[in-house]
Amino acid sequence: MGRKLRHLLILLLIILEEPNMPEGGYFCAPSLHSKCPNMPFQQLSRLNLASNQITNIRIGTFSNLPKISHLYLNYNKITSIQAGTLSKLPKLSMLYLNSNNIKSIQVGTFSNLPKLSHLYLNSNKITSIQAGTFSKLPWLGFLNLDSNNINSIQDGTFSNLPRLTSLHLNSNNLTSIHILVLNSNKITSIQAGAISNIPYLVRLVLSFNQISSVQVGTFSNTSHLDCLNLTANQISSIQVGAFSNLPNLARLYLDSNNITSIHVGTFSNLPQLFVLNLASNQISSIQVGGFSNLPKLELLYLNSNNIISIQVGTFSHLHCLKSLHINSNNLSNIQSGTFSNLTLLQNLYLQSNQLTVLPMSANDILVSIPGLCIDNNPWQCDCNIAPFWQTMIKFPKVLKQITCTQPANLSGRKLKDVNPKDLICKDPTKSKPNCNNQTGQGQSQAIAESNTNTTATVVTSGHDQTEQGQSQAIIESLNAPRSALLAALRPNPMYEGLKIPPKHPTST
Repeated sequence: MGRKLRHLLILLLIILEEPNMPEGGYFCAPSLHSKCPNMPFQQLSRLNLASNQITNIRIGTFSNLPKISHLYLNYNKITSIQAGTLSKLPKLSMLYLNSNNIKSIQVGTFSNLPKLSHLYLNSNKITSIQAGTFSKLPWLGFLNLDSNNINSIQDGTFSNLPRLTSLHLNSNNLTSIHILVLNSNKITSIQAGAISNIPYLVRLVLSFNQISSVQVGTFSNTSHLDCLNLTANQISSIQVGAFSNLPNLARLYLDSNNITSIHVGTFSNLPQLFVLNLASNQISSIQVGGFSNLPKLELLYLNSNNIISIQVGTFSHLHCLKSLHINSNNLSNIQSGTFSNLTLLQNLYLQSNQLTVLPMSANDILVSIPGLCIDNNPWQCDCNIAPFWQTMIKFPKVLKQITCTQPANLSGRKLKDVNPKDLICKDPTKSKPNCNNQTGQGQSQAIAESNTNTTATVVTSGHDQTEQGQSQAIIESLNAPRSALLAALRPNPMYEGLKIPPKHPTST
């Protein structure tokens, strides 16, 4: 008798609450003077069972209502919903379960609801949410879990919700939650204080969303946060102080965004930051002081950006830095002192830039770095790279990374295979020797090449074609190695057979 009465009450509620909406969607309620027209249950699109005394819903209760789009079960006394109870509702888009006594939700309860876009579970007694609770909800954009007793959320609970834009977790007991994963959604912004009621949050993953900016106060009251992942969003600007008040943050991932510059104070007050990833952005400038107040930073990723130059002092405060990635940028030169004070640096990645030469003052620093990567740059193999060759000759692993691009006669050759005598600079402003005397008076010329190692004396003579010229001896003290000077003179027939006299010769 009880079962029949229960079914009768449900049918009565359906008749009282369901609108007759074959076309327009108007509610119809019976009165003393009128009746609602008969309508097959299979055509119902809205079912309102709110504000009753329903405590339980059995599996299959809604199996014959395939066109329901709005289902109101709020303000009842429902304590739990079994998996499969809401199956076979392919068009359900709005589900109201708020203001009940629901304590737990079984995994699979909301499966097979491909059109569900709004889910209200607020004002219940839910204590925990398991991973998979909201899986297979491709259209879910609004989820309200406010005013429950939630104290734990498992890792991956909110993953695979590609259209989730609004998640409400206010007024819960989230004191022990450590990980909150919201990756691969369509979150566009995070309002200030949105996660401020999760004081013990340790890891927050917001990667692969559509967040465009990070504002001050977004991560307030999350002092235990250790890892913040904002990879692959659309962040173009970060307000100064946006990451302040995060004294325990050790890992910050901002790679694959649209950040263009780093301002002073952007990452201030992060005393425990260990890893900072800014790779694959559009950074073209870094202000000196942009990385100040990061005393424990060890890994810095700046690769795959648009950096053209780095100012001296940019890294001067990073005394604990061990790995610096600046590869795949547009660096054309490195100023002296760029890597000063980086005494603990073990890995420096400079490959795939536009470097042609390295400053002589950087040689000693580069030698001290075990993991130096400088390949795939357009190296200019001339006299300017000779000091580097001399320094790195004892480090073949570094030297073999350099492939010459210029000059043309050395293009494609490894620097380690180039004869140091060929590392010369050609000055197009120097005039070539002229052996012809248009006035009939012979002249002689001496060609000097400078070097700081040795001193040589060159004596040259010549005669004019009219035999009226005089012999002229020009003795010049030149700072040049004998072998290099002789090699420079011999190709000219004028100096054929020339020999270098002993050191400090005398001449009259």
